[in-house]
Amino acid sequence: MARRKKSASSSLQRMLEEIASDTTHGASELYLRLLGELSVATRFPDDLPDRLRRICGDMAPFIFLADELEGSSSWKDLAWELLEARRTDINLIAEAVLGILPEKATLFCHSRSGTVLAVLEKISSSIDRVFQTISEPGEEGRDAHQEIENMGIQAFLVDDGARGDIPSSRAIPLLGADAVTTEFFVNKIGSARITATAVEAGVPVYVVASREKLIRPELYEGKPRNVELFERVPLTEGVYLVTPGMKDTPVSR
Repeated sequence: MARRKKSASSSLQRMLEEIASDTTHGASELYLRLLGELSVATRFPDDLPDRLRRICGDMAPFIFLADELEGSSSWKDLAWELLEARRTDINLIAEAVLGILPEKATLFCHSRSGTVLAVLEKISSSIDRVFQTISEPGEEGRDAHQEIENMGIQAFLVDDGARGDIPSSRAIPLLGADAVTTEFFVNKIGSARITATAVEAGVPVYVVASREKLIRPELYEGKPRNVELFERVPLTEGVYLVTPGMKDTPVSR
């Protein structure tokens, strides 16, 4: 077909290799980077959907993108449409989070989620402070902390063990995810302990996810990018998924 060539552009090929080896950035950021590349690419590999499925692991956005590519007649146009859909999703999620959080909330964030950072930027004036973990062993939380400070939010970089202060600080965990099923979400190691600590203390946990993160159980293969760095966290009572279109009332799944 004219819209696809057998050889991909060198920049697209490099990006696919980077995605396959990246264990630091969240799935959203990698997904958006790839969409940006696809939106300007002039050559595409015929087997791009299959390549995405081979490298995706737990990153649901790439399973979603592979399915969308197979149903599209123009991959460049699809990339632009999905970039716009992402912007719409972030606006809707931010609106929902504002309706859920108390005024001038104190938040607890872990790892470096592109979705969390995008939402924080939208609601920065309504946040009192954020405790951001260093996020061992990659320490990507350091970059996240700097980005949060750049938004004008009072941010504190804390050790991962600071989750133990959640019962006294009442800091509300706001977490991202590589994938969300009806039973669990996948996120950086340490998320399960943060969630358990908060739930035991009666502090709600909010997981923000745009539409490309939601995956049907039959499509989820359960292959983490790195089993030492990512884990499944049950969507139990007290853990709330915040997705596009939600307002005011969180829904536990």
